Amino acid sequence: MAYVGGTQRVDKLFGEQAQSLRPKPLRPSTEARLVELMEKRSSDFVKLMLDGPSTLQFVREKRGVALLEGHNHKRQYMVKATTTVQGSVEDILLSFQMNNTWDFDTTMHKFFDLYANKGATLSTVASQPIAVHWMSLNTDKIESRDFVFASHARFYEHTDAGLCLLPFTSRSDATSGSLVWESVDLAKEIPLLRQTTTGCTRYYFRHAGFYVETTSEEDTCRVSFALSLDNDAGSVGGSKWMHNLALSLENLARALRRIELVPKEKWHHREHCTLCKKSFRAFRRRHHCRLCGESICGDCSKTMQLDTPVIDHGQRLSPVFRRVWPLVVRPTVSVEHRVVRVHAQL
Repeated sequence: MAYVGGTQRVDKLFGEQAQSLRPKPLRPSTEARLVELMEKRSSDFVKLMLDGPSTLQFVREKRGVALLEGHNHKRQYMVKATTTVQGSVEDILLSFQMNNTWDFDTTMHKFFDLYANKGATLSTVASQPIAVHWMSLNTDKIESRDFVFASHARFYEHTDAGLCLLPFTSRSDATSGSLVWESVDLAKEIPLLRQTTTGCTRYYFRHAGFYVETTSEEDTCRVSFALSLDNDAGSVGGSKWMHNLALSLENLARALRRIELVPKEKWHHREHCTLCKKSFRAFRRRHHCRLCGESICGDCSKTMQLDTPVIDHGQRLSPVFRRVWPLVVRPTVSVEHRVVRVHAQL
C-alpha cells in the first residue's frame, strides 16, 4: 500500500530516521523498570490466555485461522486469532527475529504483509529477551498508525504444579511460550521519540501478543494472537482493520511451513508410470514426484507452487524451479495424505 501527500512524506522521513538509529542501551534504572513491567505484563497475558475471557464470540474462519472477538478482563475490546502451526514452541517464537532493525522490519513484513510499513528496534535489554521497537502499519485508508512498544519472550513447561517458567537457555524443553507486546513511553531515554509529528496516528498495544502451546499432534503447536488497542481517544473498538491484523496469523503458518523434497539420488527410476502403468518412451517422458520420488508421466502429474521448499541439508530452491516441478497425486493412503496436506496449506 502506498499513499501520497504530506502526511506520507513525514511518515517516510520519520521511519528512515528510526531505521538509521542503532539500538541504544537504556539507563540501568529504566531498564530495571522495563524488565519489571514486561515480566508482569507477560504473566498477566498468559493468565488471560489460559483463564479466559470466555465471552469471546466466533466471528469467522479464514484459511485455517479462527477469528474471535469480545472483551478482556479490563473490559477492553479484544480480537483473537487461533490456528495450528508446524514446529516446536521454540521454533515458532524464535521465528520472530526482533533484536535489530533489519530483522525486526523483515519479520514484521513477513507477518503483517501489506499492512506492514516500517519498523525499527530502538533498544535491547542485555540480560533478558526484551527489546523496544517503533513500528508503523498501513490501513485501508490514507493513514498510517504507529506504535512504540516493548516485546518480551518467555518459555514455560507444564508440570503437576502448573506452568513453570523456564530459563531462556532451556527453551528447547518448552511446552508453551509467550511473546508479549506492550506499548511503553521511553521518550526521555530515546530522543527520537520526543517528536510529536511522525506522520502517523499513534496507537498503543494493551495486553497484546502471542501464546504458543503444544498439541497432541507431533511437532504441531496451537498459536493464538490476541490484540487490544488504545489511541488518544481511549480504548479502540472493533474494526475490519483489527480483524485483518489478527488474521495475519496465517502468514506465520506459511513462514514456518516445512516441506521436505526427496533428493535426486533417492528417486525411483522405473520403466513405467507408477499410476497409469504406461511405459516411458520418446513422447511420454519420465518425471518424478518431489514428495515420494516415484516415477510418473506428465499426464498423471500436476505442478504446485511451494513456499521455499527444502531439498536436503537446508538448500532452498529458486522460485522458478518451484513452479514447474511435478508433484504426484497417488491413490495410496500415505502419499495421498501427504499431497493433500501440502495442497491444503498452499
